[in-house]
Amino acid sequence: MNKASFIKDFTNYLEIQHIPYRLDFKSDISINTSFKNNDNNDEIFLLMYLLVDETNNTVFIYQNVRTSNNELTDDIYYRLNIITDESKNQMIMIGSIIDNINVIANDHGLIVNRTNDVNKAQYPKMNTNKKRVANHQPTSKKLPIGLIAGVIIILIGIVIIASVFLKKDSNEEHPEEYVNDPTNNKTINSQNDNENDSSDKSSDFNSAIVSIGVNEQDLGNIMSGQYYFATNEFIFYSSYDENNTAHIYSVKTDKTELTPIFDGFGWSLVVINDWLYFSGNQGAVIDGSYHIFRMKLDGSQLQKIHDRYSYGMFIYRDYLYYMTSNVDYPESMSIARSSLDGSNKEILFEYGYNPLIYKGQLYYFDNQGNMYKTDPDGSNPEVLISAAVKSYTISKDKIIYNDFGNNINICDINGDNNKVIRATKGEEVLNVNAYEDRIYFSEYNTEFNYTYYGYDYTIFSINMDGSNERSLFTSVSYGIYMNLVNDKLMLMDYTRSGDSDTMVAVIKTMDLDGSNISVMER
Repeated sequence: MNKASFIKDFTNYLEIQHIPYRLDFKSDISINTSFKNNDNNDEIFLLMYLLVDETNNTVFIYQNVRTSNNELTDDIYYRLNIITDESKNQMIMIGSIIDNINVIANDHGLIVNRTNDVNKAQYPKMNTNKKRVANHQPTSKKLPIGLIAGVIIILIGIVIIASVFLKKDSNEEHPEEYVNDPTNNKTINSQNDNENDSSDKSSDFNSAIVSIGVNEQDLGNIMSGQYYFATNEFIFYSSYDENNTAHIYSVKTDKTELTPIFDGFGWSLVVINDWLYFSGNQGAVIDGSYHIFRMKLDGSQLQKIHDRYSYGMFIYRDYLYYMTSNVDYPESMSIARSSLDGSNKEILFEYGYNPLIYKGQLYYFDNQGNMYKTDPDGSNPEVLISAAVKSYTISKDKIIYNDFGNNINICDINGDNNKVIRATKGEEVLNVNAYEDRIYFSEYNTEFNYTYYGYDYTIFSINMDGSNERSLFTSVSYGIYMNLVNDKLMLMDYTRSGDSDTMVAVIKTMDLDGSNISVMER
């Protein structure tokens, strides 16, 4: 039995059928997309995970098929015809996808096990020792109607009085939640509000804010977590310390005064108006909750401003943009924005990934791999690339993207002159980034390395036309995240710490040719 051959044969089938897929960290193959029902043009949402258990020669399959309102049972969805390529009117029965899994698995000596337990079709989760608090629901008791009416009258009076006093403060920011952080003993100094040490690229700037040390036209760090962000005076970054505990650090640009300013993990770092924004969680380890926080640059005034799973965050003008888990289908992502204090939340697109704003236009792709350009408020959408985009970046008026066949492509910012500049070599490609007229990307082996609990990967770079390919660095990581700043290549490796089961994330930094490797101070 050859797991890699099974994955290759089935993904080849998916590509022929124009069904987007991902070789991701949750399972060997995942499908999470939507199609039109050929019979009535309804939207059909297809979620499927495949995990190959080599020990038992078994392919575990979890699938969930829904309309916008209901979950569909096997006998209904099995014979549904979905349109996978509208331009060619190509369609397929959902049941034939499952049938082909059976055929391909049988060819490779594998048994197919369809399961209703999603955990059986995903990689095992690491024990992060996360403390859970029991949710004790209060016992419901009926109250006298007279008492209820009295309370309501009193509350109305309080609201009216409070509105008079608060009116004069209408220009103040009102964050969603002030977080009580007992680990932070710093005194909040009023002069913090008057300092302006941030990289305050104000509302006149016409693209998403990036770190100092990055060309304003290279936006790939935002797509790869932006776990390193520099201002004129300070550098902020995320790392575990020597005791395997997560922090956000602050250090002066002269490398003095290294200080942990947040006890927990954070990425999507961005600084504006003396606030550091990030997606992450409090606590000693990464727990994957990824809520959105902000705090002053010294770590004081910590506020949680969004409490759903969210990442891919950036700031444009007076708005915070981010991906957040879809309310109805949490396995999918929506694109949202809010005011900088977290208020005035709005969903721009119910299904979308990796938003960026470049020269006053919002770019993103949907769960079918279609890439769009819109106005910053989501209006006037225009399709630039059809059913091809798995990940992308924008650099100097070019869109650079990885397609579902793991080819690297480049086109003009309007989608014209689209061409392959680096054909696939049979490995999964991730983290396409660009820096100073050169493209950087990771290529990883889909065979899971249980010794280090991650994937073997290699970082490559090529010219913008695909020439002069160089292999720069090889390592193992559960997640592969690459930032390029100040002529340095930075990699956040998330792997087991030594012989323990503890997962830790540290930043390795090196020259752009892969030399002079070191670990950032922690």
